[in-house]
Amino acid sequence: MTRAAVLVVVGDSEQRAGLTRALAAAGWRDVAAVASVAEAVATVRGGRGQFACAVVAERLADVAAVDGIPILRAAAPALKVIFVADRNDERLEARARALDVFFYHVAADGDDELLEALAAAVGRPRAPSAGPASV
Repeated sequence: MTRAAVLVVVGDSEQRAGLTRALAAAGWRDVAAVASVAEAVATVRGGRGQFACAVVAERLADVAAVDGIPILRAAAPALKVIFVADRNDERLEARARALDVFFYHVAADGDDELLEALAAAVGRPRAPSAGPASV
């Protein structure tokens, strides 16, 4: 079984790839990425990883994220969710926060805030081992 600490759920393939690259550049190696809530549920239920956090974009391939988060939570109740909005929108933020998301992030604010939220949710990524320690 592959262990993945972070599940990226983003409908747009370019946005999904960009976010996955940003996570890898920041040291996150245990990442799985899917386009839809249906794929996310299949991934968490299928034993294809142990996920501590899901980064869920506003636009998904199958449903709006605010509609999909409860479905995802039903499959993985302990999963922390970071919601990524395309733009600052007070009504959307209120709806997302009503779903008890761990963090509400506006994509236009850049990746730093998102990476800090992810570290707060699940801890910082472990640096890859460089081999045996020198004596």
